[in-house]
Amino acid sequence: MFQQRAKIAGIHLFVPKNYRRSDFNQHSLPEVPNGVTLHELEFDFGPASKILPAVKYFAEQDVNLLFCDDDKSYDTHWAQRFVDAAQKYPSSAICESSLSLRTLEARAFRMNKPLKYRLKRMTSFGRWKPTKNPQRGLADIFEGVGGVMVRPEFFTEDAFSIPDILWTVDDVWLSGHITKNKVEIIHNPEAPNRLPQATQNEKKFALHQLVYKDHNRYASDLACVEYYRKHHAIWQDVLL
Repeated sequence: MFQQRAKIAGIHLFVPKNYRRSDFNQHSLPEVPNGVTLHELEFDFGPASKILPAVKYFAEQDVNLLFCDDDKSYDTHWAQRFVDAAQKYPSSAICESSLSLRTLEARAFRMNKPLKYRLKRMTSFGRWKPTKNPQRGLADIFEGVGGVMVRPEFFTEDAFSIPDILWTVDDVWLSGHITKNKVEIIHNPEAPNRLPQATQNEKKFALHQLVYKDHNRYASDLACVEYYRKHHAIWQDVLL
């Protein structure tokens, strides 16, 4: 973050006292360099802890909040692209990686029910297929891997009441939350056609490998989509 070309007002790191993931050991607080504000959390929101505590901390302030995954390395122009995009889309969430709802559902269905997926393709003579991920413009679901810029007012108090299992899929939970709050998600037109470089932490602690209460990443994604369909009447397009 210190290598970013953009003028950054502050860098904040939020660390729970106790993690909900059983594979995470208890820890002592990390040492951080000057310029980083460390916050110790009483409650772990799961992977959404990288932004939800910041939403509370900066509530009612006129700020843009840029968050990202902690197992990626970002290019030096990364933050500035978000600053520039926020001037064009001041009332939207901005991301550099996203998923269409159809792609998310198709991926989850393919991974968890591969035979039925293949039969669906065969019986339609190949005409049925998921849409490609959006490359630019409006998106359904942002992905933290590319970074996301939001504002505190995009969120309401119910963002912090994450149902069990759904806390494991922060991208879908947070995207659904701001969508039901009538906030659009913009995939930055100026985003590069590549994902940030992975660090060694990705191999060791990758969230997509987590299985929680018999739910892998794909089953949890679908459960979160169904939650928003049932309780907030969004994402009503049904793929299968």
